[in-house]
Amino acid sequence: MPVFMMPAEVAERLGAMYTESSVRRIARQYQCFTRGPRKMMMFTEDDYQQLVDTIKNPPRPHQDPDAEDYDPFAPTPRMPWLGSDDPFA
Repeated sequence: MPVFMMPAEVAERLGAMYTESSVRRIARQYQCFTRGPRKMMMFTEDDYQQLVDTIKNPPRPHQDPDAEDYDPFAPTPRMPWLGSDDPFA
């Protein structure tokens, strides 16, 4: 097995649901990749495992439950409000 993998190889290992561009986007978003020569994006086995863990369990945005403005029903990146600002309109 090679020491480094390219985004296309990682996408192939992840399955048909992921393309090279989606692997690049997710890796950039969560910073789980290694830079090679000429700023080339490459993945070690540890980077690949971190990417898989991030895909399976994406981090939630931090909200302090003790804060006065805490809203347990606030939109998150995975569940944004659709349409207007008022979800009950």
